Amino acid sequence: MAKIEQEFHPPSIKAGDLLKKQLKRNYLKNHLFKIICFSSALLLGIVLLAITVFIGKTGLLVFKDVPAKEFF
Repeated sequence: MAKIEQEFHPPSIKAGDLLKKQLKRNYLKNHLFKIICFSSALLLGIVLLAITVFIGKTGLLVFKDVPAKEFF
């Protein structure tokens, strides 16, 4: 029985080492996911800011012909 266990689990690979590798892999995946989410949210914010600045500079949404009493 011990010989079969040694064939499948060599003594050089321990359960602690496998657990450390798995935890490190999971940490890197989660860290990469957070970086991707943060960078995409930042990019979306920059794009929305650029659109609002463009609309403000060009005056696309300025209601010059509508009096304030009718607007509100």
